[in-house]
Order: sequence, then structure tokens, then C-alpha cells
Amino acid sequence: MQSFDTGMQASAIAVHNPGFFGLKDAGGTLFAVGLLNGSATMFQFTNIGTRTTTSVNTSTDHELSLTDVVAPTGLILAGTNGYVPVVADAAPGSTPASQPALHFYTELFGLLNSSIPFVTPYSSKEIMQSVAGGPVYGLNYQIYNLVKGGDRLYVTHGGATVSVFDRIIWNMVFGKLTSITSANRTITVQNATNLRGVWYDAASDKLIVSDAGVLGNGTDGAIYVINKGSTASGTVSPAITISGANTLLGDPLDVLLRANGSLYVAEAANGGGQILVFDNILSSSGGNVAPSVAVPVGTLGSSGAPSWLTLAPGAQ
Repeated sequence: MQSFDTGMQASAIAVHNPGFFGLKDAGGTLFAVGLLNGSATMFQFTNIGTRTTTSVNTSTDHELSLTDVVAPTGLILAGTNGYVPVVADAAPGSTPASQPALHFYTELFGLLNSSIPFVTPYSSKEIMQSVAGGPVYGLNYQIYNLVKGGDRLYVTHGGATVSVFDRIIWNMVFGKLTSITSANRTITVQNATNLRGVWYDAASDKLIVSDAGVLGNGTDGAIYVINKGSTASGTVSPAITISGANTLLGDPLDVLLRANGSLYVAEAANGGGQILVFDNILSSSGGNVAPSVAVPVGTLGSSGAPSWLTLAPGAQ
């Protein structure tokens, strides 16, 4: 995981290579999930913003084997204070009813006096691929009404569809529903073939998704902007489409919208892996436009193509 400076704000974006993902909660704890020696594992590192050493603190840092996760593809910290880690899973298989797509964890890392590695008692709830709409490659979480338990989860499946789950933590964690049998709605994006990254912007009510097309093809990637993202349903035509050779979009695996209106894209196919920045994306006319900034991840001291982006602590 690397942070980098595009000249707009130093170390604003954390770049994650395939198979390992991390997020910092409001209390300064970094949660990370990925494959360790072939097994899905979650880590907790406390006081990440103020600690002065990279050594493990066995009193407060913890490691947990996630035996129910097969192929982790992303992580969010849901709930009002980020107290519910949710892990996306793209487990392969031909029986979607028994393949998990989303894992919800509560009571994680409750035994803070245990040493690494250890297994903490925790409760886990899952949404299967048959309910979620398929394996999950991208996810974005929003809280829109704290008083009424209003939150929303957007997930992509590597096809043309985005599945939307409303009041997801209220239902999954607090048990207001005995089970979730389907997404509240699905959004099918015209011309999309392999949606990966997803980002909802509440201020503009727009949904942004990235299409990786055929993986390894360096010319067929695209970015789509969809109007009325909070209520869109069924087949929709994008309001803005960015694609073509000038865009450098081949395999855009994730997207992240900054508060200044710049869209960051984790591009895996071109230039050995790059972070592309498209300024003023929501007011763009789209088309075959070059990115404002293209940063090869090799210049960040990172190896491997980027697969996921998150805001670094304190950034917007």
C-alpha cells in the first residue's frame, strides 16, 4: 500500500496492489484484509497516525484468519463509526447459492490483550452470490440518514450491473430483517461489460463506475457517470462516457472521487499500472479525453498493477 502526491494534496490517496486492502477508521485504527500464505486474513493496527515504529504491538495489534473468505477483493468500514468491517469476496464457483459475496463482521478484535496471531470470537453474517447478484469486485458505502438508520451499499459484479442494498447495516447487523433475499434494486449500465470500480457522490447524486472490458486489453476501458444515482434502477444510459485511446483506460479496476471534483482511477493494463486523474469529471463532456495526470505506480515505489484506491487519513 502506497500513498502519493499528484501536486494537488500530498499523500492523499492510498494505492493498493491486488489481494490486499486497508482502511483507517475514525479512531485511528487501520484495518487491512488480504491473502497471507494463501489464506484470507484481517489485521488491526492501532494508532496508525501517531505511532513511531513499524513494529507490531502485541497488546493492541491483532491478526485474524477469515476462514469464510475465499478471494477478498475489497473492504469497507460500515456503520456510523466504521465499526462493521465488510469484506467483498469474488470466490469462483458454479454454485452461487453457497458462495459468499459479502461478509459482515461484528465484535471483531474484542480481546485486546491477546498476542498475534490469535482467533477472536466474532460474529459473521454473509450475503451469498445468488442474493448479491454475483461475485463482488467493487463496493462503495454511503450513510444518508443517521437518525433513521439510512445507509446504502453499491456493489459491482464484473458484468453490466450494479446492485444496490439500502439500510444494509440496519438490516444485517441489527437484525431488522431475518435475511436479505435480493438487492433493493439493480442498475444495468448500457454498453458496459465488466464493471469494477464504483463511487457514489451524494452532493451531485451521481454514480461513477469503471468498466475494465476484456482484462489485459489496453484500449477498451471506460468510465461512466450516471445521473440520479440514489434512485436509478433498471437499464440506464450514462450521462457521461469517457473512453478511447487518449484516456489510457484499459483495465480501470477502481475509482475514487475527491472533494475537489477530480476522479482518481486505478489503471492496471497500461504503463505497467498507473493512477489516472480526470479533473472536473462531473462537468466533463466525456469522450476520448486524456487524463489530467498519469502517475506510473512504479514511481511510487510500488510493484504490481493497482487494484484499489482509498483516501489517506485526513484527505478529502
